[in-house]
Amino acid sequence: MKYLVRSTIVADPAKDRPTEAFKNCLKLEESGVSCDIPEEQKIWDYVKEFSRNHGHAPKIQTVREHFVNKRDDDTINRLEHLATITPIYRGDFERHTVQISEQRSVLGLTNLCKQVARIANDGMEIKDGKKEIRLQGSKDAIRFLVDKSHDYVTPVFGSRLSGEVTQDGDAVLKEYERVKNDPFAGIGAMTGIQQIDQTIQGAQKGELWTHAAYTGGLKSTLMLNWAYNQAVVYGNSSLIFSLEMPYDQCRRILYAMHSLNPALRDQRVELGIEGKEGPNRGLNYSDIKHGKLGPNGESFFRDSVIPHFSEGPTITLPSGEPVQHGKISIEVADPDKSDFTVADLRSKAELLYAENPFNVIFVDHAGLMAPRYRNSSQTERTNEVMRDLKRLAMSFNRGQGIAVVALFQINRNGFKEACKRKEKGLPPLYTLADLAYANEAEKSSDVVTAAFIDTELRNQGQVLFQCLKTRDMEPFAPFYSRVEWPCRRILHCDDIPDFGEAGKERIAQQAENLTDQQALIDQMLDI
Repeated sequence: MKYLVRSTIVADPAKDRPTEAFKNCLKLEESGVSCDIPEEQKIWDYVKEFSRNHGHAPKIQTVREHFVNKRDDDTINRLEHLATITPIYRGDFERHTVQISEQRSVLGLTNLCKQVARIANDGMEIKDGKKEIRLQGSKDAIRFLVDKSHDYVTPVFGSRLSGEVTQDGDAVLKEYERVKNDPFAGIGAMTGIQQIDQTIQGAQKGELWTHAAYTGGLKSTLMLNWAYNQAVVYGNSSLIFSLEMPYDQCRRILYAMHSLNPALRDQRVELGIEGKEGPNRGLNYSDIKHGKLGPNGESFFRDSVIPHFSEGPTITLPSGEPVQHGKISIEVADPDKSDFTVADLRSKAELLYAENPFNVIFVDHAGLMAPRYRNSSQTERTNEVMRDLKRLAMSFNRGQGIAVVALFQINRNGFKEACKRKEKGLPPLYTLADLAYANEAEKSSDVVTAAFIDTELRNQGQVLFQCLKTRDMEPFAPFYSRVEWPCRRILHCDDIPDFGEAGKERIAQQAENLTDQQALIDQMLDI
């Protein structure tokens, strides 16, 4: 390993190659290998951060000054020893890196197999956070294997960003200038719903976004709309893990959604699917499912919808950049596997990401996932799943992170209370306490949104969205959105009233009868 670390530093300007040394930095970081000697690891950690922030390999004087300031004599002595070694570049460096990486992987897998065998045969104590957990038997052994094996079987794309904050002033300034000059900087995986996106600019890397609703509350429909908008509006790819809906059903809904695409309006009008002056209408999902589209609907579906969606025509982003439709990959959990864990999800997602990168993972839904280890209550099991989903968001792709959107269940009591508020003329809003079985969903989530729909709203083609939590932004005000039921599209609609002056008046009129909801009333009056 010392030859590799030495080859990332410019020690002799007359003999060393600065450009090749920087390429070595990138290759070594990509490999993910670590040093056996602590002092060498310190040197490599500094070189890695320096190269990432400055775009070139450091000179040995710079590295030495860093550790002189830290008064780390042992590391300085190791650095002087490295300076005496002849560096290697290109083919020799790559071969040496691959060889060491393979050796480390084999050693790690060997040790992992020994631990798995010990768990299966004799049992083993492990530390999970602050708790000591005993693993025993084949089931625990398999879960432990899946949980730990992604470090060895998935590709490496970098490492978790870390460093010394006081030394990163140049990097902070560079990031500020980039954001200042890029109007699209900081934009995450946008929902495509105007009121949400204006306030919360998409799901961000490293963040867990929890969206909750009661049974039948359009959780899966929102997820598919979100993934569709990412692909067709923004040109981004996404990955859906469905634990509830079969693949064929998801696929049919997405094609039904695409039948409402504005680019296909002329075809819809020509075939009489919608009027020239009337509202936009797509194909009925149920008719697609049961083969009852009719001649014109079949023609539109076969000749327009399928090729337009499948072939992915070029779309123009707001930046003016032409891109193809993004991909929507759907993975359905094995119905015979009752203990699908976040570790299972991550292993699969890492492999898929290596083939076709995506910017958001959807989980439908979190309540159907299993914890890694046995827990006594549903609350503890659900809490562990939510903590693991947050870890997934932060650690995915070797610490680069990914946006994770987890669908979640509103409990029965929360839905009943929202219905009571609606009967009294108040907005039918939820609270964080209405999340089923999980106080961890409130703690671990960076954003929590919710949707309310009952029979009346369903018949009116409306759904109420609200924001229960944001970590560093103002929550958006509750609003109604339109649902085009035949094709399952959720649309922004200006003519649906939100909670304006009329809403405030209704709240004020009912205030004296709802003393137990005073906090909610105050919130709405502020809105």
